[in-house]
Amino acid sequence: MIGRSITMSETQEAVGERLLMIPGPVPVAESIREALAQPTLGHRDPQFVAHFRSALHKLLRLVDGADALPVIVAGSGTLAMEMALLNTLPAQAPILIATQGVFGDRMRQIADTLGLETDEVRAEMGQAVTPEQLQVALQQRRYNAVTLTHVDTSTGTMVDLRALAGVIKAQQPEALILVDGVCATGGVPEYMDAWDIDLILAGSQKALGLPPGLALLIVGPRAQAARRALARVPSYYGDWERWRPIMENPDGYFATPATNLVVALDRALAMIFEEGPEARFARHEAMARGLRRGLAELGFESFAATEHQAPTLSVLRYPSGVDAGQLLRDMYNQGIVIADGIGKLAGQVCRIGHMGNIGAREILQVVDTAERVLGGGRANGSAMRAARAALQETGLSET
Repeated sequence: MIGRSITMSETQEAVGERLLMIPGPVPVAESIREALAQPTLGHRDPQFVAHFRSALHKLLRLVDGADALPVIVAGSGTLAMEMALLNTLPAQAPILIATQGVFGDRMRQIADTLGLETDEVRAEMGQAVTPEQLQVALQQRRYNAVTLTHVDTSTGTMVDLRALAGVIKAQQPEALILVDGVCATGGVPEYMDAWDIDLILAGSQKALGLPPGLALLIVGPRAQAARRALARVPSYYGDWERWRPIMENPDGYFATPATNLVVALDRALAMIFEEGPEARFARHEAMARGLRRGLAELGFESFAATEHQAPTLSVLRYPSGVDAGQLLRDMYNQGIVIADGIGKLAGQVCRIGHMGNIGAREILQVVDTAERVLGGGRANGSAMRAARAALQETGLSET
């Protein structure tokens, strides 16, 4: 049996609360909510300092970044994206953005705002950037850095991070490899040292299983050196060198951290290691398989190409003849919150998250609700049978 299936009582605060199945924020497990609900500690309180130090250590363990600098600050994943570029690249530095959706495009917008010289390598919608595409792009010019979106939440696509990092290392070994792991970190493997990744950035509200509010960076030695080479960073709060003394010894002060969220992060990371990272990654794969198999019986089709589907969310074309807005409203009224597409895909696809600390029960609840909401000839039980069979094949239990 793989992973741990969190029960509904652990992810929902009260009877009748809607199940949040968008691709972030995600349901928050009971033990994490309990950590959040503890009396607020002062940022110099020894108990808080111990939690902060523990969370920093666990964050490095999660991505195998032995010599990296972990940075945890109040903010969103977008702040982490901006900090990644601010601290590693001088103005007008050439940067290659690999994009397969809205969030790769956002990285380019941030780079343009910071005055960097941006080029992009772009996958077709529903595809992911491939090693072959990247090889061609890297032949055009020398770059200070290449950014990779591990999972793009707009399209549900995931790149082969290890393969892409290998291409960059082989063709331009001096280029920094900067990874947007917002919808990946904690839900799929990311091995910083083994894969020669220089920086991974994330947010708290997706596969880590926390509410929104924390921007996370794991900064490898080469990225740290790039910051030291800069004469200045055009940001006060976003300069990680100002944060470094706190990250190396949390018993200090630069700016007040989000104390309750940091305590909860320590608990969330502990849950990952209690389950086991590999078991957790397998659970995410199993949930994805069960959801997609069940909803396929109702006429949903994956937008992402099969070989590029992410385990942390599913982006699905609506069944033929189904009104997207009505389906979303009906699901909401039945207690399930899923998301419409964003950008050019609005009204064409729905996005369903299956990451963090949920399990088979939540997947089956989504499938069952969709089957009942769509009704008609679709409501014959085939979707639930298919989802259950897929979950059983993976060994993910409903209990």
